[in-house]
Amino acid sequence: MKFNPKSEYDFLKNEDFVLWVNHQKEQDTEMWHSWVRENPDKAEFFHKAKAIVNSFQYSGDEKIDDLRLNSIRKKLVQANERQLRNIAQYGNKKSSFNWQKYKWVAAASVILFLVLGGLSWTYLKTGNQEGANCITVSTDRGERRNVMLPDGSSVILDSYSTLEYLTDFEQGRKVNLRGRAFFEVKKQNGEPFEIFSEEFDVKVLGTSFDMNTDSSRGNGHVALVTGKVNVTMKDEEEISLLPHEAAYINYENKQLSKGGFDEDQILGWRKNILKFKDESYKVVFERISNWYGVEFIYDENLDLQGLYSATYRDQKLDDVLQGLGYASDLKFQIKSDLVYVSQ
Repeated sequence: MKFNPKSEYDFLKNEDFVLWVNHQKEQDTEMWHSWVRENPDKAEFFHKAKAIVNSFQYSGDEKIDDLRLNSIRKKLVQANERQLRNIAQYGNKKSSFNWQKYKWVAAASVILFLVLGGLSWTYLKTGNQEGANCITVSTDRGERRNVMLPDGSSVILDSYSTLEYLTDFEQGRKVNLRGRAFFEVKKQNGEPFEIFSEEFDVKVLGTSFDMNTDSSRGNGHVALVTGKVNVTMKDEEEISLLPHEAAYINYENKQLSKGGFDEDQILGWRKNILKFKDESYKVVFERISNWYGVEFIYDENLDLQGLYSATYRDQKLDDVLQGLGYASDLKFQIKSDLVYVSQ
């Protein structure tokens, strides 16, 4: 096969490649995998293009219609060509700006915004993991991101969290999570999907669930919405979950337990519902900090005894702090992105 791509966009111009990614016919799979083995210097373009095509899939197992896929492909190629023309206008200007990286991020983000309803997918290459390219997506306090994985699974990454995954899942569907995220995992011919964290791991086939690995936000958890998952602690203790069940990880005693869960408290963050249910004030401050992108400044000797419960729906920071003040007799003063706490 005579094919000499100069970038991932040359793959997207190749209709046979795009249709193969969409349908994964066995006879074509060996041909493309053989091509990658023969052209290792082009493998990065191959995997980037494959990830882009997979990102156009519908949720679940349904494949995108070929006509709509072809329309999207043409729009993406056109967006890239416009971007190259814009870059060419600056070709004679000296700049330390990384235009190659800008071309990839800008063109891809523009078309994905148009096609996927405004969700921003961020691909950040950070180096190699076991010889393969690894992508890291991180969020700041007060920020969330939507991430489409190479197999078409989607992730809503909560604030102050990090997701790591390989540019392709040919060696297994595996990701690392630090912080909190909501996963919608596509079924893929019985192949498992695994999420690894510092204290516990999760293994699924096709399902949706919420996962928290950050001890500063309270106990860790895996709360299952659909499907079935297995949660395993590092000491090999394992729990299986069915819909509406949750596994809770106590970071102090390293124990795993199972129970129900409050949907607003666990899942509400995706709908701008901030619910506290018998939570310590330090956990409350941490969750507010992540939610609104602020930092709390308070004396370590401040009396923060007791537990707090409240529900806020699309509330401003001032309103949340006012309610917290009534319940705790604490006073709050906001200066820029700092919140000073006193009694």
